[in-house]
Amino acid sequence: SDTSKTGEGETVEIEAGAVVLATGGFQGSRELLMQHVGATLTQDVAMVGSPENTGDGMLMAQALGAKTRHLAVCHIRTTDIYFGQGPSRYLMHIYPMGIYFNRRFERFIDEGVADSDTVANAIAFQPGASAGLVFDDKARAKCAREYEKYPRREQLIETAATIGELARKMHVDPQGLKKLVDTFNASIRDGKASGPNLPKTRLAVPIDTPPFHGFHPVRPAMNHTLGGLVVDGSNCQVLKSDGQPIPGLYAAGTVLNWAYGKPYEIDGVTTYRGSYHAGASSGAGIALMSGRLAGEHAVRSRAAAV
Repeated sequence: SDTSKTGEGETVEIEAGAVVLATGGFQGSRELLMQHVGATLTQDVAMVGSPENTGDGMLMAQALGAKTRHLAVCHIRTTDIYFGQGPSRYLMHIYPMGIYFNRRFERFIDEGVADSDTVANAIAFQPGASAGLVFDDKARAKCAREYEKYPRREQLIETAATIGELARKMHVDPQGLKKLVDTFNASIRDGKASGPNLPKTRLAVPIDTPPFHGFHPVRPAMNHTLGGLVVDGSNCQVLKSDGQPIPGLYAAGTVLNWAYGKPYEIDGVTTYRGSYHAGASSGAGIALMSGRLAGEHAVRSRAAAV
């Protein structure tokens, strides 16, 4: 059986042969985020995921002894001041030809190989959880359609004839940005850059063709959590800490754990702490697969018990 509350706050008990938890993650609970994910990714990032997912289903299962895994793992993506998907999603072929910088005018990621989520995770741990992106007109022209399709482009992407003028439009120090770009350009050899701050191992091209383009601020945003309940992969029954199933209890969708067990890494660039990659391309795939397995097994088990 299970208990629930009506819209008037009345508690009712529901008898059921099986229960499928499909309550999503816990990104909507600041208490759970602070407990499992940590202060940086709780306090310093915007929320773009569903605030209604507060971990209720996971907590109910834990009260029955359910095992959880990777609760510190979450999905962070870039965003802009309109809470769009940010340049690392909407300019995914352009940003690898530019450079990201933090408030100290330091590069902090290998832009040529870091995917959009890795960029966002890195920004979360920069001063002020904020960054800027700069690229030149070579990059824009190479992916002109992508550039033109950026939502609210006129309000978000600054353009100028010089790096100094661009910096002023971006409200950052012109000398700091110019020094960064000049140092980066001077370090390029054969499509790679030795610095500054860290190498760029792919798509290192001089930022030297006006007009120049800049995006600031780029911020990280919490999309959803990835850790959750541990289930039997064949039927999505929720498992206890000893590996035994909890009779009649199933989980589907993002309430279950769907994260890799180690930080995602590509060419030496590691996704920053607190946020790994999902084990599938999207939550929809996880929901469809686990929902079908849980539903089919719950029905079969109930029929066999009658």
